[in-house]
Amino acid sequence: MYIKTDSLKSLLTILLLVFASCLDPYEVEVNNYENLLVIEAMVTDEFKTHKVQITRSISNLDEIPLPEENAQVTISCSDGTNEVLKEITPGVYVTDSTKFRATFDKSYKLQVKTSGGAIYESNNCKLANRTTISDIYYQRDVEYNRENNRIEGVRFFVDGIAKDGDHIRWIYEEDWKFSVPFPSQYEFTTEQELEPISAYNKYCWKKNKSINITLASFSNQELPIIQGKEICFIPSTLSDRFSLKYSILIKQLSISAEEYNYWNKIKQSSENVGGIFGNQPFHVQGNIKNIANDKEVVLGYFQLATVSSERIYIDYNEAFSMGMTSMNVKSGCKTDTIFIGNDEFYSLYEIYDYHVLNGKLALFDLTYDQDGLILTDPECADCSLSGSPRKPSFWED
Repeated sequence: MYIKTDSLKSLLTILLLVFASCLDPYEVEVNNYENLLVIEAMVTDEFKTHKVQITRSISNLDEIPLPEENAQVTISCSDGTNEVLKEITPGVYVTDSTKFRATFDKSYKLQVKTSGGAIYESNNCKLANRTTISDIYYQRDVEYNRENNRIEGVRFFVDGIAKDGDHIRWIYEEDWKFSVPFPSQYEFTTEQELEPISAYNKYCWKKNKSINITLASFSNQELPIIQGKEICFIPSTLSDRFSLKYSILIKQLSISAEEYNYWNKIKQSSENVGGIFGNQPFHVQGNIKNIANDKEVVLGYFQLATVSSERIYIDYNEAFSMGMTSMNVKSGCKTDTIFIGNDEFYSLYEIYDYHVLNGKLALFDLTYDQDGLILTDPECADCSLSGSPRKPSFWED
């Protein structure tokens, strides 16, 4: 099942966007889950900036969780060194990518001291043995929603190599290039004169991260081979993902047996209550505790993972050759032409001043006889309103 990632909200945030490792699970009853500390913390062996996000839980899905600001966040290493994280935005703390990277020969512990003085610590955690991805491939496929409507899309699979006793979780990151159908062809100068311009913000990129729970255990298996493991189904008809070029980065996380058990319980729980958006029973607590009050429920987990990753691209021609018939470019976009010479507007600039400068519409083009302006919705003319005009550093055209 394909799930679209949304902003961190309420119970979905608590159970599916927190990362877990080195867990010590036990059953816990939570009657009031407002204002609980929620910690998202994932550290890998990758050369990158690692992030810890700390918020307070809320009960209303329409609200945004409050960030836990001005905390002191530290990752302690068994060799006696400490990595002090920097708060870059409210509640978001990051490591220094030039100084910190997890290695196999050491163990690590997360510590959070809030501005109120409470101290929270995780268990000591170590990296698991690496597994490898040998191939990523895909095929056109269909699914049916609850209303039995046919949804066309692409299903992705992984092959790889593991060893007996390995435990794996897969996540993925999507990026795709898209365009708007009516980028601006003209603009007014400061002298209120219309001049042609090169179209700008025609091409942009969007991104998405998975919250799927995809797992595998290779305990007591004679042949620990990863073959045809389904990672996700990406619809082609519900977004503009395949309208120009699409990329998916699949990460294979080698995790501990304890973490595997945690995610497996969450997966089973979500399936039993009718999907991940159902009411969650909070039967698993992880490895972060208040050192002065171990009865406090902390909805946070510290994960250490070894990562193997591969990226592939699919452009429009490849998608079309697979037989996909609908690859949404920008549904609902249309133009409207406003002419001068009536009782309302006596110049092109008056049209522009009334319809464009107030943000209601955007200027697309000039009519053939230059007696009117062709206007459209802003999001149909400027891709930066729904994506980023900055090309990702890894992108291949």
